[in-house]
Amino acid sequence: MAETRWNQPAGNPSTQPTGAQPTPAVPPPPAQPPTALTIGVRSAAEVGQLAADAAAASPRVAMFCSDDDVAVEGITATARWLLGQRNTSPISNEVDDFPRTEQAIGRETARADDAIWGRGQFADLHEDYAAGVRETLRWIQGRADTKRPIRE
Repeated sequence: MAETRWNQPAGNPSTQPTGAQPTPAVPPPPAQPPTALTIGVRSAAEVGQLAADAAAASPRVAMFCSDDDVAVEGITATARWLLGQRNTSPISNEVDDFPRTEQAIGRETARADDAIWGRGQFADLHEDYAAGVRETLRWIQGRADTKRPIRE
């Protein structure tokens, strides 16, 4: 996934001018997540299927947003992060241990809420990208008020 401006928070090392502090070395992601991995209440297979469905030609987003393509970018980035196929978290671009902890998932959910509502350091992220992230995280947590982000 190409990182674009709307999913790069201000001050992100990739957007800093030349001469800025280099980013820390990032360990390579696992080639394949363990098959027995459970992420929240979802299996790795369920999260993998969500990522595959998001990559489909015309995924149907199960949330209201003004730009479905941007929401799908958030869904995809989140699924890849949860599966260990992306080292940095989808909102803060921080490197987290794999498998992801409940604390890391909760932190990214709160940051997505902040971005949606234009609060804090992530206020400049596109709200539909943040909504895709938040709804994916809420779905994997088994929230009763949250549908699967991509319709089957």
